Amino acid sequence: RRHTMQALNELANVYFDRGQFSRAGDMYQEAATVSREVGDQNAEARAIGNLASVEYEQGHVGEALRHDDEALKIRRAIGDRRSIAFSLSNMGESAADLGRLDRAEKMYAEARDIATEIGDKGELSYALSGLASVEAVRLRREIGEAGGEAEARVALATVLVERGDRQQARQLLSGLDTAAGPDTLALAAVVRARIALDEGQVPAAR
Repeated sequence: RRHTMQALNELANVYFDRGQFSRAGDMYQEAATVSREVGDQNAEARAIGNLASVEYEQGHVGEALRHDDEALKIRRAIGDRRSIAFSLSNMGESAADLGRLDRAEKMYAEARDIATEIGDKGELSYALSGLASVEAVRLRREIGEAGGEAEARVALATVLVERGDRQQARQLLSGLDTAAGPDTLALAAVVRARIALDEGQVPAAR
């Protein structure tokens, strides 16, 4: 049965990579069932998490969230902290897509804390990026006007600089639309100067 489980997962991965999500989903579901029968909780959680990815790719975000929650419960029982952080970040992404920003923030924050504790830079970066995106959505909602995205980027970059996350702030500012209003562009220049000063650089004169 274990060989069957492995074969199902490998075949499902092939279908997934080809974009044949319905067939991949059937295989992952069967792999989860076999994993449960043989008592392999790690493999079961992985198959269910993959099933969540299938649902997400098909636009079934609510179903993806449900499957990731199921996988998370198994991973919590096992105590696999890296996988717990992975599931939490995936759930944060789905919750944010559904507009459930408070839940998304909670998921990302727990993922961030776990990733920090275990020293996993990859998961930490994913969680921090998710938290930043949630905050950006909140800012856009608060602004609620044309050109609000540019203003939200600058506002979020300001927050990130205060937190010491200059790299993330720089990325937000680099994608700033040059059509943004003069006040927004001026504020962006101030934030860039602050980043340069914090890094011990002298901003170039304009």
